[in-house]
Amino acid sequence: MISRHSFQLATLLGCLLPATLSAHPDKVEDRLLMHFATGTHGVEGGTWQDLTHRVTAKIQGAPITTNIGPAQAMRFNGADDWLLVAADKAGAKDILPKREFTVAAWVLLDETRNDGGIAGFIQDNGNAEKGWVLGYDKRSFAFTLC
Repeated sequence: MISRHSFQLATLLGCLLPATLSAHPDKVEDRLLMHFATGTHGVEGGTWQDLTHRVTAKIQGAPITTNIGPAQAMRFNGADDWLLVAADKAGAKDILPKREFTVAAWVLLDETRNDGGIAGFIQDNGNAEKGWVLGYDKRSFAFTLC
């Protein structure tokens, strides 16, 4: 997945992103770069706006909204579904972290594989790797910084 698209921001694969308690940007941190949560802004015209109102992701594939117990979630199939916030580095420059940063996601993986990505901005061109990705392998979650 990551190798098919040189740069992806907020890539979500094979995971569920549950709703959070924050419902509007006045309820989130002022330095937050982006925050996507189900049950807040709905998907419209193939796009999904985040809670900061600064970022709109283009939905790739056909992820579905579902319920996990009392929470609502977005279900991605792990192959063809993801969110694309920026197609390239120029389009992402205003929303990329400039210094230290934190990335977090609530996910439920139905199955794992090597080199799965949850969220990131990465260039994966053989030995020319740059960026970061929150992901997983067969046994555990991982954070990679190149």
